Amino acid sequence: MSIPSISIGPIVLQSTYIIWGIGAILAYIWIIILNTIRNNEKSSIYANEWLQSLLLIAIVWKFSYVLIHPLEVAHSPERILFLNGGRLGMGIGIGLSFLIYVKSIHRIGLPVLYSVSLWMAGHFMWIGLTQSVFTLALTIYKAPLWLSGYFIALSLSYVWATHLHQFRSLIHYVQLALGGWVAYKVMFTTLMVDDVMVWISFVFLFGLFYLDYVISKGRGSK
Repeated sequence: MSIPSISIGPIVLQSTYIIWGIGAILAYIWIIILNTIRNNEKSSIYANEWLQSLLLIAIVWKFSYVLIHPLEVAHSPERILFLNGGRLGMGIGIGLSFLIYVKSIHRIGLPVLYSVSLWMAGHFMWIGLTQSVFTLALTIYKAPLWLSGYFIALSLSYVWATHLHQFRSLIHYVQLALGGWVAYKVMFTTLMVDDVMVWISFVFLFGLFYLDYVISKGRGSK
């Protein structure tokens, strides 16, 4: 089964963009709910900053194709309309977006660690919701439903999280997210030796476990 595109005059909105957009709206609302539960009066600020961050990721991912494949674009400029930057473009987008998000949060004067936690909660919800629809309704971007549900569950767990202002809480959520993705790659895909993203994830995951151990040991010795 496929989800039809929507035509508005000469403009045709692909089903993927529609799904991403609806997912973004729901994740935006979810961030507001999380702040409302904590009686935070700046809910809309956090949600707006998150949405801007997501839009920047999308823009960089889409148009980074120009930077990654300049010769192809010079030869066929229309490629920009149909292609994107792939994994590398997505990685660049996430990194750049995250740095700008943190800088913006710091400039506004909001707590950085708490803001980053909300940033992650929003993305977990967005990824989980959109990936669920892709898996159920489309033939692209398919992944096991348990993985989508896993990310949604991670996002929902922020309701009961009590230490979002602490660095260790942030580390634990990154560990859980990376652990779920790595488990999916190991158990449900064929690992390739040249799959750089998987190896980087492995190294980063073990690095986080070591960092968490050091922090825990340091606190225990006090």
